[in-house]
Amino acid sequence: MSPEVLELVGYQRAEFAKAGQVRMWMIVTQIMVALPAIGSVFVEAGPCVLLLALAGLAMVLTWLALERRYSRLRQACGRARRASLIMGGLGQSISAVELLSIKETLSATEDQAKRFVDPNYFASQAPPGRRRLGEMLQESAFWTSRMQGESARLMWGAFLLSVIAVGLLFTVVVAFAVQNVEERGARVMLAILTLLISTDILGSAMAHSEAASGTERIVHRLADAEARNYPEPDILLILSDYNAIVETTPIAVPGLYELHRNRLERLFQAFQSTRSRSTTT
Repeated sequence: MSPEVLELVGYQRAEFAKAGQVRMWMIVTQIMVALPAIGSVFVEAGPCVLLLALAGLAMVLTWLALERRYSRLRQACGRARRASLIMGGLGQSISAVELLSIKETLSATEDQAKRFVDPNYFASQAPPGRRRLGEMLQESAFWTSRMQGESARLMWGAFLLSVIAVGLLFTVVVAFAVQNVEERGARVMLAILTLLISTDILGSAMAHSEAASGTERIVHRLADAEARNYPEPDILLILSDYNAIVETTPIAVPGLYELHRNRLERLFQAFQSTRSRSTTT
């Protein structure tokens, strides 16, 4: 890859890492938003309820600030990712004006980007052109589908634990309440539902699952395109579809890449070997 592409890949990965950290802080903040609602179930004093309300408002404002930050990071790293695929695949540099426009939106410093530079980030050895773009896109889709699948499993597990916690808390409240059992139980249920909805555990689990299946379909479509020598219209359409999936789904849960990297690298090597055998036969 050219130095320009390597630099973009470094910036892209650094920006993704930042976005992942901000997403985790968003989830923590969303939980903190719901906790005052749960606490109000057990507090009767007016001043305490007011303090809980103020705490909840402060967390909402914090979440809004983080959400804006997250959106900007997603947009910036998305532009860098699209540019690195096109430049690295076709072997043609985009204009200096476009490169400057991308870099102006990036928050990662040059030193931060250098730590994420990886000359072997893409495995394709094909010369620049449709085949190389297709192979780079297929590799990206392969890793995205696996990381989204791992994120989906984690979020479904979190949702299951949340449901269990709801049941346990409701049982405790009903067992120890001496009066107004129905009213207090209802307030607890509403507060817990607020927690589940505000943290969007279920929504994230569903989004990760859909992204995993969608990007896996991209991998299969590219395998079919490979058998037809990567027709340019098909490659451009698949690239657009892949971008549409990636840009509308949550970033993979931070830490999962490092945790599963070695295993997924072995899987991808096996995937490449299978492709090579089927190509030569």
